[in-house]
Amino acid sequence: MLKKTSPQKVIDDDLGYVIQVADRYHVEYLERHRRAIVEVDFGPVVGIYRDTLKAWVTSVGNCSMSDDERDTVLSRVEGALQFMGSKVEFC
Repeated sequence: MLKKTSPQKVIDDDLGYVIQVADRYHVEYLERHRRAIVEVDFGPVVGIYRDTLKAWVTSVGNCSMSDDERDTVLSRVEGALQFMGSKVEFC
């Protein structure tokens, strides 16, 4: 279940991941030991740029991301942005 912890940050209480607005052009997906960053365009409709999500960022460097993981992260980012009140589309 998603819960808003600040205006630009959402946590899933059941699964433990966090999604937050990193800056004007990026959203971060955070898990316990890794994170992913995807480019977005904030406006009346938030555009998520699928192709910019390529790898996990960990303490030891970047690690490859499977297609299933990529789809899961994109779906969760989309859901979190909608939960925050945004209309979303993929670019």
